[in-house]
Amino acid sequence: MINTNSKYIFTTIAIAILNLLLLFFIKYSHNGLTFEEFDISKFGNLFNLSFLIIFVIGCLLVQTKKNKTNCSRVSPLLYISVLYFLILIVVLTLDFIEIEYPKGYLLGYSYKKIIPMVLLIANQSLVLYSIFIVWSIYLNKSLLSYLTSIFLVASTIVVFVLFTLLSTYNVESVEDEKIQNVNDIGIVLGAAVWSGNKPSPVFKGRIRKSDELYSKGIIKKIQVTGSNAPGEVSEARAAYNFLLKSKSVDKRDILIEENTTTTIEQIRFIKEQLNDKNIGKKFIIISDDFHLKRTLEMAEFFNINAVGISSDYKLNWEKSFYYRLRDSIGLLLFWTFGT
Repeated sequence: MINTNSKYIFTTIAIAILNLLLLFFIKYSHNGLTFEEFDISKFGNLFNLSFLIIFVIGCLLVQTKKNKTNCSRVSPLLYISVLYFLILIVVLTLDFIEIEYPKGYLLGYSYKKIIPMVLLIANQSLVLYSIFIVWSIYLNKSLLSYLTSIFLVASTIVVFVLFTLLSTYNVESVEDEKIQNVNDIGIVLGAAVWSGNKPSPVFKGRIRKSDELYSKGIIKKIQVTGSNAPGEVSEARAAYNFLLKSKSVDKRDILIEENTTTTIEQIRFIKEQLNDKNIGKKFIIISDDFHLKRTLEMAEFFNINAVGISSDYKLNWEKSFYYRLRDSIGLLLFWTFGT
Protein backbone atom coordinates (compact mmCIF):
# COMPACT_ATOMS: atom_id res chain seq x y z
CA MET A 1 0.00 0.00 0.00
CA ILE A 2 1.05 3.56 -0.63
CA ASN A 3 1.65 5.32 2.68
CA THR A 4 0.24 8.75 3.50
CA ASN A 5 3.55 10.49 2.84
CA SER A 6 3.73 9.03 -0.65
CA LYS A 7 0.18 10.13 -1.40
CA TYR A 8 1.01 13.67 -0.33
CA ILE A 9 4.19 13.74 -2.40
CA PHE A 10 2.78 12.29 -5.61
CA THR A 11 -0.36 14.43 -5.39
CA THR A 12 1.84 17.49 -4.95
CA ILE A 13 3.91 16.52 -8.00
CA ALA A 14 0.74 16.07 -10.06
CA ILE A 15 -0.53 19.52 -9.03
CA ALA A 16 2.86 21.07 -9.85
CA ILE A 17 2.74 19.56 -13.34
CA LEU A 18 -0.82 20.80 -13.87
CA ASN A 19 0.23 24.24 -12.64
CA LEU A 20 3.02 24.43 -15.22
CA LEU A 21 0.74 23.29 -18.04
CA LEU A 22 -1.85 25.88 -17.04
CA LEU A 23 0.83 28.57 -16.86
CA PHE A 24 1.94 27.69 -20.40
CA PHE A 25 -1.67 27.85 -21.55
CA ILE A 26 -2.16 31.29 -20.00
CA LYS A 27 1.15 32.54 -21.40
CA TYR A 28 0.27 31.53 -24.95
CA SER A 29 -3.45 32.27 -24.93
CA HIS A 30 -2.82 35.77 -23.55
CA ASN A 31 -0.64 36.42 -26.57
CA GLY A 32 -2.96 34.95 -29.17
CA LEU A 33 -0.64 32.03 -29.88
CA THR A 34 -1.83 28.52 -30.61
CA PHE A 35 -0.73 25.18 -29.20
CA GLU A 36 1.06 24.49 -32.50
CA GLU A 37 3.26 27.54 -31.87
CA PHE A 38 4.40 26.30 -28.46
CA ASP A 39 8.16 25.82 -28.28
CA ILE A 40 9.67 24.43 -25.09
CA SER A 41 13.13 25.62 -26.19
CA LYS A 42 12.20 29.28 -25.67
CA PHE A 43 14.22 30.60 -22.74
CA GLY A 44 11.16 31.64 -20.74
CA ASN A 45 9.59 28.20 -21.14
CA LEU A 46 12.80 26.50 -20.05
CA PHE A 47 12.90 28.88 -17.09
CA ASN A 48 9.40 27.76 -16.06
CA LEU A 49 10.25 24.10 -16.64
CA SER A 50 13.39 24.31 -14.48
CA PHE A 51 11.25 25.16 -11.44
CA LEU A 52 9.21 21.99 -11.94
CA ILE A 53 12.26 19.80 -12.48
CA ILE A 54 14.00 21.04 -9.33
CA PHE A 55 10.81 20.56 -7.32
CA VAL A 56 10.11 17.05 -8.63
CA ILE A 57 13.68 15.93 -7.98
CA GLY A 58 13.36 17.19 -4.40
CA CYS A 59 10.06 15.37 -3.94
CA LEU A 60 11.43 12.10 -5.27
CA LEU A 61 14.49 12.34 -3.02
CA VAL A 62 12.20 12.88 -0.01
CA GLN A 63 10.15 9.87 -1.10
CA THR A 64 13.20 7.60 -1.37
CA LYS A 65 14.72 8.52 1.99
CA LYS A 66 15.30 5.50 4.21
CA ASN A 67 14.16 7.38 7.28
CA LYS A 68 10.67 8.41 6.23
CA THR A 69 9.76 12.02 6.90
CA ASN A 70 6.99 12.79 9.33
CA CYS A 71 3.68 13.56 7.60
CA SER A 72 3.48 16.88 9.44
CA ARG A 73 6.53 18.02 7.46
CA VAL A 74 5.23 16.85 4.09
CA SER A 75 1.56 17.80 4.26
CA PRO A 76 2.17 21.61 4.04
CA LEU A 77 3.65 21.03 0.59
CA LEU A 78 0.28 19.78 -0.59
CA TYR A 79 -1.53 22.78 0.90
CA ILE A 80 0.94 25.21 -0.72
CA SER A 81 0.58 23.51 -4.10
CA VAL A 82 -3.23 23.63 -3.90
CA LEU A 83 -3.01 27.34 -3.03
CA TYR A 84 -0.75 28.33 -5.93
CA PHE A 85 -2.81 26.24 -8.35
CA LEU A 86 -6.03 27.92 -7.18
CA ILE A 87 -4.40 31.33 -7.73
CA LEU A 88 -3.69 30.35 -11.33
CA ILE A 89 -7.30 29.20 -11.71
CA VAL A 90 -8.39 32.68 -10.59
CA VAL A 91 -6.13 34.27 -13.23
CA LEU A 92 -7.64 32.04 -15.91
CA THR A 93 -11.17 32.81 -14.67
CA LEU A 94 -10.53 36.56 -14.92
CA ASP A 95 -9.88 36.02 -18.64
CA PHE A 96 -13.33 34.61 -19.18
CA ILE A 97 -15.55 36.80 -17.02
CA GLU A 98 -16.32 40.49 -17.27
CA ILE A 99 -15.50 42.31 -14.06
CA GLU A 100 -15.25 46.00 -13.29
CA TYR A 101 -11.62 46.82 -12.55
CA PRO A 102 -10.73 50.00 -10.65
CA LYS A 103 -10.14 52.89 -12.99
CA GLY A 104 -6.83 54.66 -13.23
CA TYR A 105 -3.22 53.62 -13.51
CA LEU A 106 -0.46 52.44 -11.19
CA LEU A 107 3.16 52.74 -12.33
CA GLY A 108 1.85 53.46 -15.81
CA TYR A 109 -0.24 50.28 -16.05
CA SER A 110 -3.99 49.83 -15.78
CA TYR A 111 -5.42 47.75 -12.93
CA LYS A 112 -6.72 45.33 -15.54
CA LYS A 113 -3.10 44.41 -16.20
CA ILE A 114 -1.76 44.83 -12.68
CA ILE A 115 -4.22 42.60 -10.81
CA PRO A 116 -3.57 39.43 -12.91
CA MET A 117 0.17 40.19 -12.76
CA VAL A 118 0.12 40.36 -8.95
CA LEU A 119 -1.67 37.01 -8.88
CA LEU A 120 0.85 35.48 -11.27
CA ILE A 121 3.74 36.75 -9.16
CA ALA A 122 2.08 35.25 -6.07
CA ASN A 123 1.72 31.94 -7.91
CA GLN A 124 5.38 31.70 -8.86
CA SER A 125 6.56 32.97 -5.46
CA LEU A 126 4.69 30.07 -3.83
CA VAL A 127 6.18 27.68 -6.39
CA LEU A 128 9.64 28.90 -5.36
CA TYR A 129 8.67 28.62 -1.71
CA SER A 130 7.60 25.00 -2.20
CA ILE A 131 10.95 24.24 -3.84
CA PHE A 132 12.88 25.52 -0.82
CA ILE A 133 10.56 23.67 1.56
CA VAL A 134 10.90 20.29 -0.15
CA TRP A 135 14.69 20.56 -0.23
CA SER A 136 14.80 21.63 3.41
CA ILE A 137 12.75 18.52 4.25
CA TYR A 138 15.18 16.33 2.32
CA LEU A 139 18.16 17.94 4.08
CA ASN A 140 16.49 17.48 7.49
CA LYS A 141 16.38 21.18 8.24
CA SER A 142 14.42 22.36 11.25
CA LEU A 143 10.88 23.73 11.17
CA LEU A 144 12.46 27.20 11.01
CA SER A 145 13.04 26.41 7.33
CA TYR A 146 9.44 27.47 6.73
CA LEU A 147 10.46 30.97 7.79
CA THR A 148 13.95 31.02 6.27
CA SER A 149 12.47 29.86 2.95
CA ILE A 150 10.58 33.17 2.73
CA PHE A 151 13.92 34.98 2.89
CA LEU A 152 15.37 32.58 0.32
CA VAL A 153 12.49 33.25 -2.08
CA ALA A 154 13.06 37.01 -1.81
CA SER A 155 16.81 36.54 -2.27
CA THR A 156 16.26 34.34 -5.33
CA ILE A 157 14.02 36.95 -6.94
CA VAL A 158 16.75 39.56 -6.37
CA VAL A 159 19.28 37.25 -8.03
CA PHE A 160 16.93 36.77 -10.99
CA VAL A 161 16.55 40.55 -11.37
CA LEU A 162 20.34 41.00 -11.27
CA PHE A 163 20.70 38.30 -13.93
CA THR A 164 18.18 40.00 -16.21
CA LEU A 165 19.83 43.36 -15.52
CA LEU A 166 23.16 42.00 -16.74
CA SER A 167 21.46 40.38 -19.73
CA THR A 168 20.20 43.79 -20.90
CA TYR A 169 23.85 44.64 -21.60
CA ASN A 170 24.26 41.43 -23.59
CA VAL A 171 22.36 42.42 -26.72
CA GLU A 172 23.65 43.40 -30.14
CA SER A 173 22.40 46.61 -31.66
CA VAL A 174 23.07 46.36 -35.38
CA GLU A 175 25.21 49.15 -36.79
CA ASP A 176 23.77 51.04 -39.78
CA GLU A 177 26.72 50.21 -42.02
CA LYS A 178 26.48 46.50 -41.20
CA ILE A 179 22.93 46.16 -42.50
CA GLN A 180 23.47 44.74 -45.96
CA ASN A 181 19.99 44.24 -47.35
CA VAL A 182 17.09 46.63 -47.66
CA ASN A 183 14.50 45.79 -45.01
CA ASP A 184 10.79 46.19 -45.53
CA ILE A 185 9.80 48.10 -42.41
CA GLY A 186 11.42 49.90 -39.51
CA ILE A 187 9.31 49.68 -36.36
CA VAL A 188 9.44 52.69 -34.04
CA LEU A 189 8.28 51.55 -30.60
CA GLY A 190 6.18 54.13 -28.78
CA ALA A 191 7.41 56.17 -25.82
CA ALA A 192 6.23 59.14 -23.77
CA VAL A 193 4.66 62.21 -25.36
CA TRP A 194 5.18 65.42 -23.43
CA SER A 195 2.92 68.47 -23.11
CA GLY A 196 2.31 70.25 -26.38
CA ASN A 197 2.13 66.85 -28.11
CA LYS A 198 5.90 66.71 -28.37
CA PRO A 199 7.77 63.40 -28.28
CA SER A 200 9.99 63.02 -25.24
CA PRO A 201 13.77 63.14 -25.85
CA VAL A 202 13.95 59.33 -25.68
CA PHE A 203 11.12 59.06 -28.21
CA LYS A 204 12.71 61.67 -30.49
CA GLY A 205 15.87 59.58 -30.56
CA ARG A 206 13.93 56.58 -31.88
CA ILE A 207 12.07 58.66 -34.47
CA ARG A 208 15.25 60.31 -35.73
CA LYS A 209 16.92 56.92 -36.10
CA SER A 210 14.02 55.72 -38.28
CA ASP A 211 14.36 58.89 -40.39
CA GLU A 212 18.08 58.22 -40.77
CA LEU A 213 17.56 54.59 -41.82
CA TYR A 214 14.88 55.63 -44.31
CA SER A 215 17.09 58.34 -45.80
CA LYS A 216 19.92 55.82 -46.23
CA GLY A 217 17.54 53.43 -48.02
CA ILE A 218 17.94 50.76 -45.35
CA ILE A 219 14.19 50.63 -44.74
CA LYS A 220 11.37 51.25 -47.21
CA LYS A 221 8.60 52.08 -44.73
CA ILE A 222 8.32 53.31 -41.15
CA GLN A 223 5.76 51.83 -38.78
CA VAL A 224 5.03 54.11 -35.80
CA THR A 225 3.20 52.61 -32.82
CA GLY A 226 1.52 53.57 -29.57
CA SER A 227 -1.73 54.92 -28.18
CA ASN A 228 -2.20 58.07 -26.13
CA ALA A 229 -2.54 59.28 -22.57
CA PRO A 230 -5.39 61.68 -21.71
CA GLY A 231 -4.95 65.13 -23.24
CA GLU A 232 -2.26 64.06 -25.69
CA VAL A 233 -2.17 62.89 -29.25
CA SER A 234 -1.17 59.27 -29.60
CA GLU A 235 2.48 58.29 -29.49
CA ALA A 236 2.15 57.12 -33.09
CA ARG A 237 0.59 60.42 -34.20
CA ALA A 238 3.30 62.43 -32.43
CA ALA A 239 5.94 60.37 -34.24
CA TYR A 240 4.10 60.79 -37.55
CA ASN A 241 3.97 64.58 -37.17
CA PHE A 242 7.63 64.71 -36.17
CA LEU A 243 8.65 62.70 -39.24
CA LEU A 244 6.65 64.94 -41.56
CA LYS A 245 8.49 67.99 -40.23
CA SER A 246 11.78 66.45 -41.30
CA LYS A 247 10.53 66.52 -44.92
CA SER A 248 12.76 63.59 -45.81
CA VAL A 249 10.11 60.88 -45.43
CA ASP A 250 7.27 60.38 -47.87
CA LYS A 251 4.08 60.35 -45.77
CA ARG A 252 2.84 57.44 -47.87
CA ASP A 253 5.66 55.39 -46.36
CA ILE A 254 4.61 56.05 -42.76
CA LEU A 255 2.26 53.47 -41.25
CA ILE A 256 0.37 54.35 -38.06
CA GLU A 257 -0.88 52.08 -35.27
CA GLU A 258 -2.64 53.92 -32.39
CA ASN A 259 -4.07 51.20 -30.15
CA THR A 260 -1.18 49.44 -28.40
CA THR A 261 -0.18 50.53 -24.90
CA THR A 262 2.74 48.24 -24.00
CA THR A 263 5.81 46.81 -25.67
CA ILE A 264 4.39 43.31 -25.88
CA GLU A 265 1.21 44.65 -27.50
CA GLN A 266 3.37 46.40 -30.09
CA ILE A 267 5.36 43.24 -30.77
CA ARG A 268 2.09 41.28 -30.99
CA PHE A 269 0.87 43.85 -33.51
CA ILE A 270 3.95 43.15 -35.63
CA LYS A 271 3.15 39.45 -35.45
CA GLU A 272 -0.57 39.70 -36.20
CA GLN A 273 -0.79 42.66 -38.57
CA LEU A 274 2.56 42.71 -40.33
CA ASN A 275 4.39 39.41 -40.06
CA ASP A 276 1.44 37.05 -40.55
CA LYS A 277 0.07 39.11 -43.44
CA ASN A 278 3.47 39.32 -45.17
CA ILE A 279 3.41 43.11 -45.15
CA GLY A 280 7.03 42.89 -44.12
CA LYS A 281 9.41 39.98 -44.52
CA LYS A 282 12.11 41.43 -42.30
CA PHE A 283 11.91 44.13 -39.69
CA ILE A 284 14.23 46.50 -37.91
CA ILE A 285 12.92 47.28 -34.43
CA ILE A 286 14.06 50.72 -33.34
CA SER A 287 14.30 51.43 -29.63
CA ASP A 288 16.97 52.18 -27.01
CA ASP A 289 19.88 50.03 -25.91
CA PHE A 290 18.35 49.41 -22.46
CA HIS A 291 15.09 48.27 -24.11
CA LEU A 292 16.38 46.10 -26.95
CA LYS A 293 16.99 42.88 -24.98
CA ARG A 294 13.38 42.61 -23.82
CA THR A 295 12.07 43.71 -27.21
CA LEU A 296 14.08 41.15 -29.17
CA GLU A 297 13.22 38.38 -26.68
CA MET A 298 9.56 39.14 -27.34
CA ALA A 299 10.11 39.16 -31.11
CA GLU A 300 11.86 35.79 -30.88
CA PHE A 301 9.00 34.41 -28.77
CA PHE A 302 6.55 35.42 -31.50
CA ASN A 303 8.83 34.01 -34.25
CA ILE A 304 9.29 37.41 -35.88
CA ASN A 305 12.22 37.87 -38.24
CA ALA A 306 13.70 41.03 -36.78
CA VAL A 307 16.90 42.73 -35.73
CA GLY A 308 17.22 45.56 -33.25
CA ILE A 309 18.89 48.90 -33.59
CA SER A 310 19.38 51.46 -30.86
CA SER A 311 18.72 55.17 -31.18
CA ASP A 312 21.63 57.55 -30.79
CA TYR A 313 20.09 59.34 -27.81
CA LYS A 314 22.26 59.05 -24.70
CA LEU A 315 20.95 59.11 -21.15
CA ASN A 316 22.96 60.11 -18.10
CA TRP A 317 24.01 57.18 -15.91
CA GLU A 318 21.28 57.67 -13.31
CA LYS A 319 18.47 57.61 -15.87
CA SER A 320 20.15 54.85 -17.84
CA PHE A 321 20.37 52.64 -14.72
CA TYR A 322 16.77 53.40 -13.76
CA TYR A 323 15.40 52.53 -17.20
CA ARG A 324 17.61 49.46 -17.47
CA LEU A 325 16.55 48.20 -14.04
CA ARG A 326 12.89 48.75 -14.88
CA ASP A 327 13.32 46.93 -18.16
CA SER A 328 15.15 44.05 -16.50
CA ILE A 329 12.16 43.52 -14.19
CA GLY A 330 9.92 43.62 -17.27
CA LEU A 331 12.14 41.05 -18.95
CA LEU A 332 11.92 38.72 -15.95
CA LEU A 333 8.13 39.05 -15.94
CA PHE A 334 8.04 38.33 -19.67
CA TRP A 335 10.22 35.24 -19.38
CA THR A 336 8.06 33.96 -16.54
CA PHE A 337 4.56 34.92 -17.65
CA GLY A 338 4.82 36.02 -21.28
CA THR A 339 3.49 39.47 -20.48
